[in-house]
Amino acid sequence: MNRQEQLNILLIEDNPGDARLVENMLDEIKPNPVILHHASSLTAAQAYLQSHHIDLILLDLFLPDGNGLDAIKKIQRISNSLAIIILTGLDDQDFAIKTMKHGAQDYLIKGQGDGHLILRAMHYAIERKHIEQNLVLLAHVDSLTGLANREYFNLAFSRSLALSKRKNNRLGLMFIDLDHFKEINDSLGHLIGDTLLICVAERLKACVRSVDFIARLGGDEFVIILDDIQSPETIMIIAEKILSALSRSTEINQHKIYISCSIGITLFPDDALNINDLLKYADAAMYKAKNQGRNNFQFYTHELNAEIIHTISIKNDLRWALQRQEFSLFYQPKINVLNNKILGAEALLRWQHPCKGIILPDQFIPVAEQSGLIQAIGKWVITEAMKQQKKWQQSLCPDFRMAINLSVKQFQDNTLLDFITSELSLLALNASSIELEITETLLMQKNHDEHHILRKLSDAGFKISLDDFGTGYSSLSYLKHFTINYLKIDRSFIKDVISNSDVAEIVKAIIVMAHALKLTVVAEGVENDQQLAFLKQLNCNEVQGYLISKPIAPSEFEQFFREKNETS
Repeated sequence: MNRQEQLNILLIEDNPGDARLVENMLDEIKPNPVILHHASSLTAAQAYLQSHHIDLILLDLFLPDGNGLDAIKKIQRISNSLAIIILTGLDDQDFAIKTMKHGAQDYLIKGQGDGHLILRAMHYAIERKHIEQNLVLLAHVDSLTGLANREYFNLAFSRSLALSKRKNNRLGLMFIDLDHFKEINDSLGHLIGDTLLICVAERLKACVRSVDFIARLGGDEFVIILDDIQSPETIMIIAEKILSALSRSTEINQHKIYISCSIGITLFPDDALNINDLLKYADAAMYKAKNQGRNNFQFYTHELNAEIIHTISIKNDLRWALQRQEFSLFYQPKINVLNNKILGAEALLRWQHPCKGIILPDQFIPVAEQSGLIQAIGKWVITEAMKQQKKWQQSLCPDFRMAINLSVKQFQDNTLLDFITSELSLLALNASSIELEITETLLMQKNHDEHHILRKLSDAGFKISLDDFGTGYSSLSYLKHFTINYLKIDRSFIKDVISNSDVAEIVKAIIVMAHALKLTVVAEGVENDQQLAFLKQLNCNEVQGYLISKPIAPSEFEQFFREKNETS
């Protein structure tokens, strides 16, 4: 503050003699550095502060409507931004320290010193208050975007929730997560990623009402507190504005970047009554939006809560499943369409839960991927499937082939390549007898590390099988840029291939296209003779499905193999 400017000081003192003493001491300084205002009670001070600018308060601790530390609290409730100096006749160092801890910036004894001492104390008090406010600001503000940070969000959410409870208002909470932000960071660098986050923050501010509160929790996660919501439609309008605003391209360092977001929404008091549950439910709704294809918003529902409880239960039990040896592999035979003989099998994971019985992969693999447990589970599957393959090559057929499913998340483990090749060497298996089944999702990844691992596996001689073809983007460019050996037509097409002529034409086109690219075609989900005859007519190479056999345990598989291959 400029020392030449006059300070507006409010003296709160009920003793006229003490008030005159302070005024006289300050009048001794020429030119007069302060404009002194006087209030004889906290009530009078409150009224005065509402209509006047004040730089600092000189506060007597013993007033008619406020005594001791309680007086400081009342002043802070009136205005928390003002510096406070305590003026008292009580010369007590311990009490002085207490007042400082409760928010005062200094403590002066009445009658001691002169006007210059008081003036110096006032300047120091104002400076200390500014420093305190800056420190509070730094502690509450996200340094990158200028939005509130997680700590400030927690404070603001507590206040908003308390206010909504008192006024019986509805409150909304949005949980926003940017889609594919990690890929932008990884491919274009953190500097561009940070610039994009700043741009997102500005666009979010432009979408909300003045009463709403935005915070960045960290990374690419944002939250918005929506006070006094009259109806869910109000939130829907804001959510749609956000989706539209973020979908506009952003140009950073000559890069045109497109971003979208997934939004989860929860309501107080409809969904929950406390902060932790509301935040948890908004987060869960956001993940539902991700699973619905991203770039959309979803409201929390009680059905979703049942899913959350189930997911948490599955996650907790998964952590022990490997140690307790609850996993097993079943094997579904694959036959050569021309000679009807079994040439190999697909290894399929099953979880024998001690209470819930057999749990299929589609119920627990997404949880394993989300929690990071997929790495350990995936490696167990690879080892067990290879061991079983080695046994069957020795006892059933020396050319026995094994198909092993790999999750996209497994390719994010930089030890995957070394692990698979090490297991291969340990068991003295031929890489060309192993099919690694992947989905199009892996090929769509923009992370070159994952593609590098895939190419290295192909270079090592492993056969790569593209699973569920036809259910995703089914882009031919993937087949051009990656070495794919097998194309698996998804069961959803095979199911309708006899009853739906359009589906039949699609399957025919897939097989013709695959053969033109010198790919082996595998049809999964074959359930009747008509489907098999249709596929045989189109020269489909291999099939698997319930017509041949459901997935079966190793002992059953061995017996089935011998019976099938002896009679074929």
